[in-house]
Amino acid sequence: MREPEFIPQWYPLLRRRRQMVIAEVWIVAVVAAALAVWAMLGQHQMRAAEAKLDGVQRQLAVTGVDLQRLNDIETVKKELEHQDQIVRRLGVHVPASRMLTAIDQLMPPSMALSELDLSTEVTTESLTESQQGAGIKPRLLRRLHARVLGLAPTYVELGTFMTSLVAMPYTGDVALVRAADSTQDGHLMRTFEVTFILNLDDDSESSPVATSGDSSGQNGL
Repeated sequence: MREPEFIPQWYPLLRRRRQMVIAEVWIVAVVAAALAVWAMLGQHQMRAAEAKLDGVQRQLAVTGVDLQRLNDIETVKKELEHQDQIVRRLGVHVPASRMLTAIDQLMPPSMALSELDLSTEVTTESLTESQQGAGIKPRLLRRLHARVLGLAPTYVELGTFMTSLVAMPYTGDVALVRAADSTQDGHLMRTFEVTFILNLDDDSESSPVATSGDSSGQNGL
């Protein structure tokens, strides 16, 4: 004889559903916990990334200031190079008054200057094929041609003046063009004509017009 069952048929079904609900709750809890941990890790990484970004931005700001300084220096350098090119192309300016003063200091006191002619010669520097291939621009070479006419009591003073001209820095091709005797107010004098060339290219550390004559006898233009 079959024993009677007192458990309703819906009860096992209810228990299974209850177990499924409990399992689902645990799953949801685990997923929520994982999401919370992932969110915390994400916030931590985000804060670390923000801190790193701030550091990079500060470095960029410092680098920007340095770059601006470098740009300013480069601009000043280019301006100075441009000015130097202009000065080199123009050559050294020799005032006529300074030339007169220098020649007067070179002459012995008994000599007299009667005429001074100055003219500038401009030529272009010759470059080799390798220099031309390298893109080097030829410089303008400037030479000042001076023609001096004067009077000297004897040829001794004239020789002293010629020696002083030859010894003067930046001069070349010193030549006595002519010398002749003449009479002025009953006195025998020697008229002379001397020519020389003055280099106007500022290729050395000092300029031919950088110094003026001093009492030691060393005269410059």
